[in-house]
Amino acid sequence: MSRYYKVVVGEGDDAVTWTNQNPNGRGAILGAQTLELDLVVAPQHVPDAGAQSWVRVWGPQREQISQASNFNGKPITVYGGMQPGLPLASSEVSQSGILIAGTVFAAFGNWQGLNQTIDFVINPNGGSTSSTPVNLVHYWAKGSPLATAMRSTLGTAFPDWKLDINISPNLVLPYDDHGIYPTLNRYSRYLNAKTKPILGGNYNGVVLTSNTGAKTISVTDNSANPTNVTQINGADLIGQVSWLDLNTIQFTTVMRADLQIADTVTFPKYVFAQAQTSASSDSQARNSVTFTGKFGIGRVQHFGNSRDPDGQSWVSSYQAFMMTE
Repeated sequence: MSRYYKVVVGEGDDAVTWTNQNPNGRGAILGAQTLELDLVVAPQHVPDAGAQSWVRVWGPQREQISQASNFNGKPITVYGGMQPGLPLASSEVSQSGILIAGTVFAAFGNWQGLNQTIDFVINPNGGSTSSTPVNLVHYWAKGSPLATAMRSTLGTAFPDWKLDINISPNLVLPYDDHGIYPTLNRYSRYLNAKTKPILGGNYNGVVLTSNTGAKTISVTDNSANPTNVTQINGADLIGQVSWLDLNTIQFTTVMRADLQIADTVTFPKYVFAQAQTSASSDSQARNSVTFTGKFGIGRVQHFGNSRDPDGQSWVSSYQAFMMTE
C-alpha cells in the first residue's frame, strides 16, 4: 500500500487538482507534490467544530502562488488514505475517500529560496456561519419526539441536503420548546445541552454533524443499537488504545476516510492491550482485553506529511465514547 491524496479547489472547468495517484489508479506518482495536512472533523456542538483545518501543497505553479487570494471562498475537498502500491500490497482501498470538505477561508503562497508552497485554511461549516446565517427555526411541540422537530427545522433550512436522523424516541418534553438559531453550531450546542438531562445517566446528548461536500447532515446519539459496526483490524492501529476520560477513549490508525462522526467501532478480540493488574491477579484477569464492547466516534483528526517516512506521519486519530447497551 502507498499513501494517497487528492486536493480539489474550485468547481467545474476552473477546478485545480493536486494528487499523487496514477491515472490507472494503482501506485503513486513519484514526482507528485508533497502534501502536509491537519484536518479536524468534530460535531457541531464542541468548541473546535469550526476549527479551521489547513492543507499545504509544496511545489505549486508560480502563478498559483502569486494569485493565491483568487482561491478564497472557493469550495475545497481533500481526499486521503492509502492506495494499492507494491505488487504484494493489499488491493483494499475502501478506506480511502473524502477526509474533509468545506470552503477556503484563506489561501496564501510563499516562496523562500528553493521552496514554493501554497497553504489553504479550510472552513468546514459551509452554508452556516455567522456571516451567512441560515436562521434555523426550531419548534419542538409538547409530547412529540425531537426527531420530528429536527426534520422540520433542518429540512426547511437545507432543502437540498440529505438528513440522517437516528436518535432516541424518548426525547420528548412536557411543554413546547422553540427558538431561532443562526448557525448549525449554535443549534447543535443548544440541543446537546438540552437533551443530556432528559435521559440522564451517561447519555451524551444529541450530536449533529454536517458534510458540506456531500451535502448531508447526520444527527445521532448513543442510545440506538447500531446496525453497522466496523471492526478495527490490529494491523491498522498505530500504538495502543488509551482512556481519555470516563467512557471516552482515543485510538490512532493508518489514515482512513471511512470512519465518520457517530460511526460505531469495535476492537480485536485478541489481547493487544491488557487490563491493569497485579502479580497476584489470576491468569484470566491478566489476559483480559481492556477495550471491549462498542464505541461511537465523537471526533476525528487527520494529519500527516505525504513524504515523511515515519509510520506516524500519515494517520487518523479518533476520540470515541462507550456505547450504552
